[in-house]
Amino acid sequence: MLIAVTQIIVLLANSGFINRSPETVTLTEIKQVEADLKEVIKSLNEINKHPNLKEDYVEVKKVVKKSKPAPVVVKQKKVESKPKVRKTLVMTPVTVVAPEPEEVINQERITEAFKAQYIKHDSKGNFLEEDNKKWTCVHDTKNSLMWEVKAKDDAMRNANNLYSWYNPNISDYLGSTIKGIPNGGRCKGEAGCDTHAYVKAMNEQNYCGHSDWHLPTKDQMQTLVYLDNGDESVKINKQYFPETMPSWYWTSTENSNKDELAWYILFRNGLALNDLKERSKHIRLVRMTKINVSNKE
Repeated sequence: MLIAVTQIIVLLANSGFINRSPETVTLTEIKQVEADLKEVIKSLNEINKHPNLKEDYVEVKKVVKKSKPAPVVVKQKKVESKPKVRKTLVMTPVTVVAPEPEEVINQERITEAFKAQYIKHDSKGNFLEEDNKKWTCVHDTKNSLMWEVKAKDDAMRNANNLYSWYNPNISDYLGSTIKGIPNGGRCKGEAGCDTHAYVKAMNEQNYCGHSDWHLPTKDQMQTLVYLDNGDESVKINKQYFPETMPSWYWTSTENSNKDELAWYILFRNGLALNDLKERSKHIRLVRMTKINVSNKE
């Protein structure tokens, strides 16, 4: 029945009757509608009698409702936001090293700088250029010793002065009983004319900027012997030790067998000899910069 009604509606729609605007209908149109209805009723009767004929008379059209186009969804790529890192200013501790005060160049550093055996120094211990014509002491870089230099214009350091061998403290550390003779020489200047008085006076005046001068040992004094100077009457390097006598120079080394004797170096030929402590001889003081030499032989 539902199909028949649908068929009638389709006929009316096709004839334009349903959608027609309200106006005067002609007789011809009414008759046409009646004829159409009769055909529909006839068809319905045939369908009722023969249900299998339904497909021949009725065309069921599926009306597909056009759906509105789905809205376009733009998928945005999800960007994972990185957690904000809070920047922290890390203060790295900095060690500020204050500049060291200006250092006085000593003889050891000069040795490394120049690599020369002998270096000249002035009265305050400052090093001098090689061509300097006046110097007060000489550093022997080979043997790590600093030597006194004799001078004509200095009464106490005059090369002609002579001194007796004397050490008032000798029995306290060497076991010797013979101390020598005080003031037994012939000299000029403020110091007494013995080895002990001269050493004391030189240290008190801080000679060449130092106060650790002493009478050299035999081994130390022998480092000054210089045999390669040809016909020179004195066997020493006169380029650095010009005011040197071709004579004998006391050392602090005693004779190990006889306490009354001490060693001296004869610079006329460079030999080491013994003599009585009371006899006067020349002297030249020394100070050590690195090494120590035995005082007994």
